[in-house]
Amino acid sequence: MALTLALVGGFVDAVGYITLLGVFIAHMSGNSAAMGAHFGQGKFAPGVARAAPIPLFVLGVAGGAMLIEQLTRRGIRSTAAVVLGLEACLLLAVMLLGDASLSHGVVAAQNGWTFYVLIFLAATAMGLQTSALRRLAGKTVRTTFVTGMLTHLGEEAAKFVLPSTRPSASSSRLRLLTAVWVCYAAGAILGGWGHDQWALNALIIPLVILVAVIGVDLVRPIHGV
Repeated sequence: MALTLALVGGFVDAVGYITLLGVFIAHMSGNSAAMGAHFGQGKFAPGVARAAPIPLFVLGVAGGAMLIEQLTRRGIRSTAAVVLGLEACLLLAVMLLGDASLSHGVVAAQNGWTFYVLIFLAATAMGLQTSALRRLAGKTVRTTFVTGMLTHLGEEAAKFVLPSTRPSASSSRLRLLTAVWVCYAAGAILGGWGHDQWALNALIIPLVILVAVIGVDLVRPIHGV
């Protein structure tokens, strides 16, 4: 599930990056640095464009976490299915809005209502996915951005090299962390290619994958959410 969702995360992030002229919808470190750089240079509009996804992504994570908590308290086991279902609805809205209002699936400029509505839908969707799966194999898992995953990978690798009083690294965790990065990068490559071929209609691919993951979670709930 982590690998599948990482593929979706990379795909959607790449499509969003192209559609929104270089604004990330999941990589908030990049948006934060770009926001600061633009504001520092006195470029207000580009700075606002990079700042906009940040609170929306946090809102998606917080909303997903609260929803999972409430569902768990009510005894619902397939919490990931509900959260990922909401993500799928938001991505479908991105696809339909982009198909109706954009030329070749790319905004004309980083302003206007369409630009910010797309940011709202896409960044919130990525926040929801981040909350859907939090831990696997004893490690924190992130499927919509990979900086934290690479940090965990480096820490686990260091345990193989240096003696430590802490628990030794697990080869299964190392393989998981490496595979998540590979799947995310592969998803981004596919997302870039798909956008070139079908513009925002390429989002049908991650939507189909999400539907499949939702079906699996309804049959066998994902552990670690």
